[in-house]
Parts: sequence; structure tokens; C-alpha cells
Amino acid sequence: MTVIRASIFVIILVGVFIGYRVWQPPEVEMESAPAIQDVRPVAVPNGTVDVEVETILPTGNIPIISLDQPGCLTERQFEELPELMQEAERMEAISASGTALTAYENLGEDSLQSFANQGDSAAMVVLGAMQVMRAYKIDDSRAIDWLSGKNLIDDVNIGTDELSGTASLALNEAAYWYYEAASHGRVMALQQYGQVKGRLFGGPVGLGWVSQAEYDALTLGEKNSLIPNNLYGQVAYDVVPAIRSVFSDLSPVSSKQVEIREKLRVEFDRNLDDRGLPRIQIAAAAMTSMEYLFERICDSVKHEELRRRSLQ
Repeated sequence: MTVIRASIFVIILVGVFIGYRVWQPPEVEMESAPAIQDVRPVAVPNGTVDVEVETILPTGNIPIISLDQPGCLTERQFEELPELMQEAERMEAISASGTALTAYENLGEDSLQSFANQGDSAAMVVLGAMQVMRAYKIDDSRAIDWLSGKNLIDDVNIGTDELSGTASLALNEAAYWYYEAASHGRVMALQQYGQVKGRLFGGPVGLGWVSQAEYDALTLGEKNSLIPNNLYGQVAYDVVPAIRSVFSDLSPVSSKQVEIREKLRVEFDRNLDDRGLPRIQIAAAAMTSMEYLFERICDSVKHEELRRRSLQ
């Protein structure tokens, strides 16, 4: 189970970090990148080893990597790092995803409600995801798949289709359960809460964070920082500072976002206090530098991730 959790965590970790690097790319000369040759040993009938040479042409604006640095980590080696596996375990208790939720996969809504009434934050997350599935007319038995990162919903349609009254009710119910889950310890459910609220109200303008004129004047990075799930993800780091050093630098930040986050953090903490719920605690991270981990990954792994993203 630990390795599985770490694998899921690595997919998110590498993908998000590389995405962050693409958002703020290093200064690399791209325009005249030459073709490179990929040399592979190939067995031939006489038992000797021949060499197959494949020419690889540059793709878009992706840096071309010719050789991996000595002692670098493959994806498999990276996901088996003890500190990464420890981090996956540490984050499991506050996450709104992960293999621990599969224990709830075959439970009916009544059973989930019963667990939720006892303060089970994982059951709350699943209930929230079930409502999201219903809003988009997907079998709610796929809720765990949704939480595991499977793309069951067409994001284009999510952003453009008008919500029916039934769908709006379901998403409001989902928002309730996600906020409840965050309030009972799974603070990263605030990201899902933000995603749902953004869909219901139409993004930062609809949520009243900025006027349309203010929004139009923002840079792309500033607009990204106000995407509701991004912003609420940062609120989670504000609520539980122990996770900030590892993850918070992966998301775009702006001065306007910081202003909004502080209001939402105060609101969240006040809600806990008013309900007599404890402040959320988590052990300190074993690893403190994402940059350090990223630099240990083989360049070919990072290059492949960039290539994959360029084809999406």
C-alpha cells in the first residue's frame, strides 16, 4: 500500500512541479536545438548485439536532453525514495485523494452518511465526490475514480455548459461535504471545494474576489493565482503551515491572492472555533525542498513529461 500511495504521489509531484517549471521556465536556448540520436542495443539472430540509431527531432519548445547526469534517479527510483514515501504517508491523512479512500468504494450513501456523522473526513470527501458525479450525470459509483485523478468529466463542457437546477443543488451539496471534510482534518479538500465553488459562481469575479475590470487588468500569472482551486489550495497551506515548505511554492501567487487568502483563512479558523473543532495539526515534513528532489530526477524523465504535456 505504501508503494502504491507513493506512486500516486509521485505522479502528482513530478507532473505539478514540471508544470510549474513550464509556467516559469528556466532560460534555455530553444530555437536551434539540433536533432539528437537515441542509441539502443538490439539483439540480432547470430547472438551478437547490433546498435539501432533513432533520430529524434525537437518538439515545440521542449529542451532537448542528450545525456542523463551521473547518479540521477529514474522515475521508479524516485518514487521509492524513503523521504518521498514518508511524505506520501504524512499527506494521506489530510488529502482528498489517495488509496486509503478505496476502503469506501463499495459503501452505500447511508453507510457513508453514518461514518460522516461520526466525523469521518474520508467519508465526507467521498460524499462530496458522489454529488459532483451526480451533477454531471455520471454514475456516483465512480466517485473514487474521480478522487483518484481519473478524468471522467470533460473540462471544456464544465466551463461552458449551463448548470441545471438539479446540478446546482448537487454541486452545493458537494461544496458542503468538501468543506466539512477540510474542517475535520482533510484540509486539502479545500482544493475540491474551491473547484466546485468556482463552477457554481463563475470564477473569481463571480465569487466577488475582484471586479471584471480588475480581473481584465491582471497578468496571466495573476489570473492563474485566482483560479478558485489554486487559491483555496493556498488557503490549506495557510491553515496548516507545516505543509507550506513542501508544496506551496508549486502554485502561482499574487498580492491579490494573498489578500483574499487571509480573509478565507480567518473565516475557516473562526468556523472551527465556533463549532468547537480542533485546529488541524500535521507532523513536520521530512523533506523541505522540492527543488532538491526535482534536481535529482534524470533529465530524460523530465524531458519525457514535458513531451507528453506538449501533446495534450
